[in-house]
Amino acid sequence: ARGYCNTNYPVGPQRDAIRHAMWNALCVSSWLVSAAEIDAVTTGHEYDNRDDNHQQAFNSTMDLKNNDVGQTVNHSTSLGNPDRPAIRTDLEGKYSAGTMWIWAGGGAQENSEGILIKSDGTKIYPAN
Repeated sequence: ARGYCNTNYPVGPQRDAIRHAMWNALCVSSWLVSAAEIDAVTTGHEYDNRDDNHQQAFNSTMDLKNNDVGQTVNHSTSLGNPDRPAIRTDLEGKYSAGTMWIWAGGGAQENSEGILIKSDGTKIYPAN
């Protein structure tokens, strides 16, 4: 997931969102890993990272959401291997539809203000 995203997306919120979702989708799409194991590892990863580099709470919230999105994407070959092209297509669609969460403002995460929006640019919680 990291190699694909680093090669195919510029540094920014889309790369981060797709990477997290793809990591989880690749795991779900493998017959060797259970959903409970995937959830334990990916959630634990966020808790383990929470103090690294002064990571902000919004980052873990966003990553956990995108992990959950990835866990809904299950495309396997007849041999039980992840169907990577189908996974990429599905995740791109979910990103375009606003299913994932990203930081507002684009660019490097360090330059964001910690505001989360949907991946289609709309607010997560519309104003009343």
